[in-house]
Amino acid sequence: MNAAYRSPSPPTSFVLSAVPRWVVGMVTVLVWLAAGACVAYWVMRGLGQGAVTPVPVAPAAAVAVDSQAVARALGARLLVQNTAAAAPVQADAASRYAVLGVVAPANAGSSGSGVALIAVEGQRAAPYRVGAVLDERWVVRSVGRTAVELSAQTAPSSVGAAPAVLTLTVPQRAMTSTNP
Repeated sequence: MNAAYRSPSPPTSFVLSAVPRWVVGMVTVLVWLAAGACVAYWVMRGLGQGAVTPVPVAPAAAVAVDSQAVARALGARLLVQNTAAAAPVQADAASRYAVLGVVAPANAGSSGSGVALIAVEGQRAAPYRVGAVLDERWVVRSVGRTAVELSAQTAPSSVGAAPAVLTLTVPQRAMTSTNP
């Protein structure tokens, strides 16, 4: 009976039988490590929930920009004007010119018109319109009821350089007129 009756044996063509046993063990260990890492992550995240405090951000420091250096970097050729030397030139220019009177529009918005009566170095006063050249160095920039602004003539090669501005005040005796 023994020989006639055979018990069913497991199939020999099973897929894992071709893979070495140590590879199956390593894959099993890696799967369990990944599962453990997921559980640890979610436990730590659940236990670590607390009040969220924002981190203070330091304000950005203001950056000083040297406009002449930027212009030189972009290829402009500038006339170097020393600011220490410009102050005596303006003080000298203010003492050279005297405003004796102005004819300016009543509204402050029209700076493109007006005439100033200016004496140069104590000589006889002459009328100068806005845009007129004064003493070959200064241009009348604007004429107002209380002041006259002059700007220094700049050379064409001084691209980007701001011209010096000189403000001459009108004396009180010249501002007594009430004509519109």
